[in-house]
Amino acid sequence: MIKNSYCLSIDEKLPYYLEEELSSNFREDIKRHISRCSDCQKRYESLKKTVSALRSIDRDIMKAPVDFAEIVTGKIMKLVYENCSEKKRDAFYFLNRKNVIFGATVVAALVLLGIEISHAIHKKQLKAKMS
Repeated sequence: MIKNSYCLSIDEKLPYYLEEELSSNFREDIKRHISRCSDCQKRYESLKKTVSALRSIDRDIMKAPVDFAEIVTGKIMKLVYENCSEKKRDAFYFLNRKNVIFGATVVAALVLLGIEISHAIHKKQLKAKMS
């Protein structure tokens, strides 16, 4: 549980502290505070373990099979043809492999763009607070 506003400001800076993205003055302030505040020390250790665990994940485990989009599209089309009238089936004709891949790529790009913009805004706000 965060005790006060100073602990809250430390908590907001912990990810940057872990990534060594703060000036040496801020790093020393945080290090000093963590050594004195058991709550912030626990939050730091927890974040450190989480980051370490995420970095150790084998990236190959998370890769989808090469034919993943084709398999999913096939299953969707099978369900559509089994459960829909001919008129409704025609509405799902757009679900061919190229359109699904293009749509998924656009969605992924928009999500990544949103994350990047959010990160940039947060970083800018944090720098403004530190100034």
